[in-house]
Amino acid sequence: MNRKKRRDFNKSMKSKTAADEMIDMNESIQQIASMSMCNNCKEVLDKKNDHHLDNWRISVVDEKMILLCDSCQ
Repeated sequence: MNRKKRRDFNKSMKSKTAADEMIDMNESIQQIASMSMCNNCKEVLDKKNDHHLDNWRISVVDEKMILLCDSCQ
C-alpha cells in the first residue's frame, strides 16, 4: 500500500471509530436520563432534590448501569 492510500485508510478508520463512540455515548446518556428509582430498594429519585442529585450513584456492573440511593451504597 502506498503512503497516500495508507493515510486515507487511517483517516477513514479514525472517523468511523469516533462516530461509533458518539453513538455509544448518546445511548448511555439516554439510559442515565431514564433512570428514576434505586435498583436495590426502589426508592424514587427526586430530580429536583439537590441531596438526591449529589449523593445517589450510578454504577456499572456486568456492563449494566444501576442507580443506587445513598442508603444502599
